[in-house]
Amino acid sequence: MTEMTHVFVGTATALALTANTPESIVTALIGGAVGGIISDLEIWSTPQSRRSQFMVAGLVVILLMIDFLLKGSIWHYNQSKQSTAAMLGIITFCALAVLGLFKKNIRHSLLSLLVSSISIFFFCAPILPSFIVGFIAHLALDILNQSPVFIFYPHRRGINLNLCAPDRLINKLFLMLGILGTLYFLILY
Repeated sequence: MTEMTHVFVGTATALALTANTPESIVTALIGGAVGGIISDLEIWSTPQSRRSQFMVAGLVVILLMIDFLLKGSIWHYNQSKQSTAAMLGIITFCALAVLGLFKKNIRHSLLSLLVSSISIFFFCAPILPSFIVGFIAHLALDILNQSPVFIFYPHRRGINLNLCAPDRLINKLFLMLGILGTLYFLILY
């Protein structure tokens, strides 16, 4: 699947499962987008993947600014949090992301989900439920691909259903469903 498919399916799924108030939309969008694309940080080879990653980074910055201006749940959380715990979470998250640049199998695993979730809890707990949903949506989509996904890393056997490729119809279908789902839930709230 393409990065944009992962982002939109992640945000649509996170909005559907974690956003229950207008205030929770920002955290659902941030968590769903980051969870949806974080496993593919090592993909930097095409202009499309670089654009997708920059777009997500820009979206996160804009949404964080909105949360700050509205004094939303992320702002409140960080006002009450000790900076040592937040820094530990950020360092752990960044270390895992850098490690993932070299080892794709780690980034597409439940172990990565666990470590990433713990680190996010320390520096931005409000996005944690939507991050988990976006991450799981990413893994579920990648299982449909031709390449095996090593969900149970370090176990050496991967899972794949070999149903689609990034440039095929199923990817485009999931992308459209993700876009429509994201728009639907944004309008709903």
